[in-house]
Amino acid sequence: MRSAERQEIGSSGYRSPDELPITRSGQVVRVRTGGVVGRVVGALRAHATQVQHATELARPDGAVAGWYALSNDVLAPILTVETYLAVEVG
Repeated sequence: MRSAERQEIGSSGYRSPDELPITRSGQVVRVRTGGVVGRVVGALRAHATQVQHATELARPDGAVAGWYALSNDVLAPILTVETYLAVEVG
């Protein structure tokens, strides 16, 4: 992987399968979730034995696009931007 300070991966014509902008900053990758939050909530709801509740907000509230609670009764946010550390394997 090539390191870049603020490189938009889509700038060379590449787009993610959902046409979402993906921004890479160094080895940190940030993905906007706006276009897939409904599918994330649906996937969480499909795991009813592990997820007690999942909901998408009608309008994102700052960094929060929705909420879910696992079977441990802890409420957690579904974020508008997910952040990952990208590493090379091999």
